Amino acid sequence: MKVALAAPTGHIGSNLAPRLLEGGVELVLLCRDPKKVSALTARGSRAEVVDLQDGEDVLRATKDADALFWLTPPDFTAPDMYAFQSGLARNVAQAIQKNGIKRVVNLSSMGGQLERGTGPVAGLHRVENLLNESGASVTHLRPGYFFENYLFSLDSIRSAGSVFLPIRGDRRLPMVATRDIADRAAACFLDPSWTGTRVLGVHGPKDMSFDEAAGILGDVLGRPVRHVTVTFDQARDAFLGMGASPDVAAKYVEMYRSMDEGTFKVAEPRTSETTTPTTFVEFVGTVMKPLLA
Repeated sequence: MKVALAAPTGHIGSNLAPRLLEGGVELVLLCRDPKKVSALTARGSRAEVVDLQDGEDVLRATKDADALFWLTPPDFTAPDMYAFQSGLARNVAQAIQKNGIKRVVNLSSMGGQLERGTGPVAGLHRVENLLNESGASVTHLRPGYFFENYLFSLDSIRSAGSVFLPIRGDRRLPMVATRDIADRAAACFLDPSWTGTRVLGVHGPKDMSFDEAAGILGDVLGRPVRHVTVTFDQARDAFLGMGASPDVAAKYVEMYRSMDEGTFKVAEPRTSETTTPTTFVEFVGTVMKPLLA
């Protein structure tokens, strides 16, 4: 089986690729810089330099693939986030149809069932629908809040002992390590039995509040860490300060607001299948602590 893999250098792709190689899968790496995937091409993968915004380029790069891992990459400068997300999805759906790709594993998000009100996640809802129309069998993974999102707070933890987010500290969400998401994706590709369209939640070991996460950070790092709830205006200004377009900033603020207000719903019930093993304690100790040493 030959799998085309989008975003092979990201948190999920960089964990998924070795798992697939170990399972005997041939990999086509859809990338922008082949030097960044040289460790994988040295193991027999093929790098295809591709512009995902160019439909013909995507068609060329995936022409001999049997299956596809799709992840909608962000563009913080996009003037219209939904147009950007849908444009990429139309390109890949066209490639799936024309190249006869049989199976797709798509990284969506918790809340992906909601049509509006969730910022970028509502865009992933549109991506899900476009892939469902491609003719392939599609598994949509809907993971919880990434542990890796806390990597964006390394500087504020170091300088202020704080995590600043526009979400109340008592809000609880499923939180998950991206390596566990990669494991679930690999299992989908290595299981030949499923067909049709399905949705799988990926929920981490438990639902956790942001205050609880801050407490774990402090305990493992050996320094006080607190969750600080900032305003939505402060969050928007922070995104704009990082170079985000006004539309992207507004969409992310909408997502945080939906989380804070509780309208950001998880549709998939927690089960033994959706519960994954890596704990936040383990993540902080093995990933964040060395970075803050």
